[in-house]
Amino acid sequence: GDMTAAQTSLNAFLRRWGAGGYVPSALYWLGNALYGQKNYKEAIAVFRALVAAAPNHPRTPEAMLAVADLLLAEQQAVGLAAGYWSIGIMPLFYSIKIKR
Repeated sequence: GDMTAAQTSLNAFLRRWGAGGYVPSALYWLGNALYGQKNYKEAIAVFRALVAAAPNHPRTPEAMLAVADLLLAEQQAVGLAAGYWSIGIMPLFYSIKIKR
């Protein structure tokens, strides 16, 4: 798909409907569009925004995994466990009860 067009559309959506119920989903797909463009630092920021804004959203675990994957891809994490702790994933797993 056209990741640049997706990014543009999702940013426009977020500007217009930034307080709506679809914001977490829009953040998830924006993160994926940025990932697809290899804009990893921005993708990480967007996925982290999703995790912070909607810790119980169904896409949050995927966003958390994407952050870990991106950090590993960028070789920013020294080790898997250290990377998970440094980005706050393991503390989130222990503190958040994900609704099923």
